[in-house]
Amino acid sequence: MVVPSEIAIAAARGDSATVLAWLDADVSEPRDVNDVDEAGYTLLYSSTGGNKRMHYRHLALVRELINRGADVNKRGSATVGLLTYGLLAHDLYKVGDMDKYSKRLYVFVLMLLLAGFDPNRSDSRVLTEATISAPLNTALVVLRHHPTRHFLKIASVMLRAGASLDSIWNGKSVEVAMQALSGAGPIIWRVGVHQRVEHPYWVAWTELVGEVRAAGGTWTAYRRQSRKDVLRLRSLVVRGRARSRRCATGAADPVIGRVLHLPNELCWHVLQFWRATSDAIGEPEVI
Repeated sequence: MVVPSEIAIAAARGDSATVLAWLDADVSEPRDVNDVDEAGYTLLYSSTGGNKRMHYRHLALVRELINRGADVNKRGSATVGLLTYGLLAHDLYKVGDMDKYSKRLYVFVLMLLLAGFDPNRSDSRVLTEATISAPLNTALVVLRHHPTRHFLKIASVMLRAGASLDSIWNGKSVEVAMQALSGAGPIIWRVGVHQRVEHPYWVAWTELVGEVRAAGGTWTAYRRQSRKDVLRLRSLVVRGRARSRRCATGAADPVIGRVLHLPNELCWHVLQFWRATSDAIGEPEVI
C-alpha cells in the first residue's frame, strides 16, 4: 500500500501517534511498516531525513518502526543508504550546540547498526553523479567538518560493526579518502607558531585507523591484539621475566601481581570479563 503524503509528513515531524495509528488501523488492505510513499521513501526514511533537525521524538519513532520490523537496508527510490540519508539530510552548519546534536545522531546510528544495517553497502550520488561512497566515508566527511566526540564515536562504532577500510570512496581506501579530506574542515593554529595543527578528534581517528591497519585491517583483529599482548605478558610473568611492580611508584601492579599469576583456568575466567577498548575514544565496544 502507498503511504499517504500526510502520513509521510507526520513521520517527518516525528509524530509517532499519527504514524502508528495509521499502521494499526483496522482496514481491509494491510499496511506494512516497509510500505513507501509516492516518492518511493519508506516511513523510516521520512522519520530521519525529512526534517530540518533530528529531535528525540524522531529517534523514538525510528526505534518504534525498527521494533515493528522496518528494514534498515531498504532504499526504495533513495540513492543513498539510511545512515547517509540521516546524517546528510540536515544542514549541520546551522546547528547551535553540535556536541549535543551529534549525540542524537550517534544514537540514531547505533539503532541502525543494532538492527542489521549493512555498513559496507555503497551509496551512489552522495556528492556528485560520479561518486560512489560507503557509509564510513559519510561519517568521515561529517567528522572532518564538524569534529565532535560523538562523530568520532560514529566512525569508530561503524568499524566495530564491520565497516571495511578498503573501497570506501570511488574504490579507494580510507587512507586515500582521508587525504582527500585533509584540506577541509576546521583547523587549529598554534599561538606564536606558524604551523597548522589538526583537530584532536581527527588525530584520534587517524591513530585508530593506523592501529587497526597494523593489527590486520579489521576491528576484530584490533580487538584481539590487546588480548594477545596480555597473553605474551603472562608468558613472561610465569617465567619470571617480567616485573610485578610499577616503575614510577614501586607499588605492585594488580593485574601482573595477582591475575596473571593465577592458575590457567582462573586466569582465563577473570580475563573473559575484560572488554577491549578503543584507544581513540577510550570506551568499551558497543557493537
